[in-house]
Order: sequence, then structure tokens, then C-alpha cells
Amino acid sequence: MIRSRANANVKAVRDLHRRKARAARNETIIEGPKVFGAFLDAGIIPSTVLCTPDDAPTLRRCTEAGIDPLLVTNDVLASAADTQSPQSP
Repeated sequence: MIRSRANANVKAVRDLHRRKARAARNETIIEGPKVFGAFLDAGIIPSTVLCTPDDAPTLRRCTEAGIDPLLVTNDVLASAADTQSPQSP
């Protein structure tokens, strides 16, 4: 479980909120369960998924897709998210 906002993986996700970082890494960031589900349904597998341990739907979708999510605290998830009320993807 990642408990630090200073974790390198969390910083890398947070950095994707900057257009320059997205362009340099050829990646994007998605937030929210609906968008996450739509990406998976389209066959797009994200390189990193942050979620809280109590987010059963996201954990189930990750298992089905063969994704190993990074479990984080609510505080860490909030620090990586751009939304006002972040949820696990």
C-alpha cells in the first residue's frame, strides 16, 4: 500500500496533468470509474492504475484485465487526481 504522496509512481501519475509531460511520455491520464471501464471495454490497458483497497469494482476489473493496480490511501489518490472528489478509476 502506497501511503506517501512522494512515491515515484504517484509523482509520475501526477505529472501527467501537465500537457508537456503527456506529450513527452506519449501517455495520458484518465480519472473515474466510467472512463476507466470504457477504456478497458475498448481494449486499452493502462500502464498504471491507482486505486484504494476498498474499491472492489476497480479491483475486479483490474483482475479481469490482468492489471496489477497500485493500492494507495485516499489521501494519496486525492493528491494524484485532478478532480474535486477523486474516486478510484
